[in-house]
Amino acid sequence: MEHNNGHEVLRELEEGNHNVYVIFFYAEGVEGSELDARNNDYEETLITKVLDDYPEFHYAKIDARNSDYEELVSTVGVNVNELQKSPSILIMEHGNGAWIHGPETISKIAEYSPAYSTRSKNS
Repeated sequence: MEHNNGHEVLRELEEGNHNVYVIFFYAEGVEGSELDARNNDYEETLITKVLDDYPEFHYAKIDARNSDYEELVSTVGVNVNELQKSPSILIMEHGNGAWIHGPETISKIAEYSPAYSTRSKNS
């Protein structure tokens, strides 16, 4: 999913289409830090366990502390403090979605993905 700021992402989310969106919210970590490694691990696992199986999903990676995305972060209710521990992921289709955060994030996204894909295709 191409974007340059939070407004562009919000506009696409609010279009009312039946695309499935997977939005990866993270807090940028210092290169080589534990947070940086965790963010990279989550994203790599998300790609291999979910996005590779569902190429039709629209994926975006958002640094929640980037001021260009402040409107998006505020509107969707991202808890930026939680991102100091690990990323949060929003999966959404036609305005309905789920927030997932914590050690089971990727396995939950993988679990929910078939239902979101089916709903999107059947709409």
